[in-house]
Amino acid sequence: MCPGSGAGDALDACGKQRCVRLFTRVAGGGPWIDTKQFVINLSDRSVHRLVAR
Repeated sequence: MCPGSGAGDALDACGKQRCVRLFTRVAGGGPWIDTKQFVINLSDRSVHRLVAR
């Protein structure tokens, strides 16, 4: 949870985990590579795969 959410102590945890999602494309204007199911956690150097429910 991040500031403005009214979550109290959860605000202390905001920003401790830095994550990024990649949107990749083949060089030279090629096709897009579907990587939307992956999230990279920069804080603990791990990769997670999102699973549809």
